[in-house]
Amino acid sequence: MVLLGSGIYIMISLESAKNEFNNKLVEVLRKTPPSIRECTSYLSKSLGKNLRGNCILIVASDENQLVHEDAINLAVAIELFHLATLVHDDIIDDSPKRRGMDSLQSRFDKKTAVICGDYILAMAIELALKVDIKDEYKKYSLANYAKSVCLGELMQDTNLFNYNLSLKRYLTIIRGKTAALFEAAFVSGAIVLGEPKSNVDLYKKIGRYIGMIFQMSDDCMDYELTQAESNKPVLSDIAKGVITLPLIYAMKKNETIREKLEQGYDKNILAREIINFGGVEFTKAFSDRYYDKSIVCLDKLEISSEKYTMIKNVLDVAARR
Repeated sequence: MVLLGSGIYIMISLESAKNEFNNKLVEVLRKTPPSIRECTSYLSKSLGKNLRGNCILIVASDENQLVHEDAINLAVAIELFHLATLVHDDIIDDSPKRRGMDSLQSRFDKKTAVICGDYILAMAIELALKVDIKDEYKKYSLANYAKSVCLGELMQDTNLFNYNLSLKRYLTIIRGKTAALFEAAFVSGAIVLGEPKSNVDLYKKIGRYIGMIFQMSDDCMDYELTQAESNKPVLSDIAKGVITLPLIYAMKKNETIREKLEQGYDKNILAREIINFGGVEFTKAFSDRYYDKSIVCLDKLEISSEKYTMIKNVLDVAARR
């Protein structure tokens, strides 16, 4: 037991914390008020790998791989927020599927899905406010990162079909819409652990870099994998007018790609051209820069070899999606 803030808390093993986190995430979705329970219970059946929440627990673990209970609440909160964004994304994109199942808006209706997404967001905020580290967490609060996600999504939406999108603007977009929650996860874990500011800043960078890698890997998957392999629609970015790095680079190498996009050429033909002109290869190489930066930051942290390996495994998962 340790004395922290307003009370006495039991530190639990990392493995137990992961189990409690996964169980609590499902539990909060299945124990909502009856009027919304059918929707949230349905969502509890299609949860992903909960990578962001697990990042919090890994970073929050001490030299003995023990975790404070605040980390569990923050892990559930961040995954609930992420889930809410996915529900809303499916509404905006009119997506029929999510992780191999009917999307919420497809299974029920758009109005119900909007309300359910809002309710899940409220649950995330409620859980985040329960932590005992409120004062330390204010500077890096989930609410601030939530705003970054929203602004990133809005910036992407306002640049749909903008074939003049710059590399700098693209990076700004994905830092908000994807990297912000990974950064939030690493910052949250570091604060729960009581790390000094210098280490919090290193964890912050690692989380941000992992998020950037994660999104660039996703952008490449849209061109490289079949729908069966990726478990989601492929070539959807081109169809929806989302401008990603493979496309930005390929258009720079061959101006006719932009012309064909504007003329509505077959997206499968365009995808092959984007690959042939090095769009995917360049994106992977660009992503490798963030990988190398992550390792530099990781090497500066004085952590156990076990914790180093766990963080590096997350980094590898992001890079090899």
